[in-house]
Amino acid sequence: MIAQLVNFMILFLVLRRFAFKPVLKLLKDRQERVERAEKMVKQIEAERQNMAQMRDEVLAEARQQSAEMIKQAQGLAKASEARVLAEAQAKADQLYQQTKQDLAEERTKLMIELKRNIADLMVQAVSQVVGDAVSRETNQRLADQATRLVQAEDPDGSPRRRRQPVGVK
Repeated sequence: MIAQLVNFMILFLVLRRFAFKPVLKLLKDRQERVERAEKMVKQIEAERQNMAQMRDEVLAEARQQSAEMIKQAQGLAKASEARVLAEAQAKADQLYQQTKQDLAEERTKLMIELKRNIADLMVQAVSQVVGDAVSRETNQRLADQATRLVQAEDPDGSPRRRRQPVGVK
């Protein structure tokens, strides 16, 4: 039994020196690697969370900026629309005023021409009725009287008052 005990002790010392120490060292090294890997995993997880948070912040900021840009673009579009409408309205008003003025000028020209034609027609009518006996002075007087009658009308063409021509009843 002592021999077994001595053998066991020798075997234990040999195993301890050549087997247990290297195995224990291997287990210890493996444990350290596992701990380092766990630390790295935790560090990577923390970095991933930080990156996700930064990504969310960047996305939120980008959304906010894009919303502001859209709002600015809409404001610019409304301002541009208002400006374009104002310019179009101004051009339309200007065209309306110009047309109105042109029509008034044309009406005035036509009224003048009409008055001349009426005076000429009246002189011709009187000449035909009275005959060649009407003198140049009488023709002029009749033309002046016809002109005064035509000028007695309002600009819209309605008579102010009607007068009987001299000598016609």
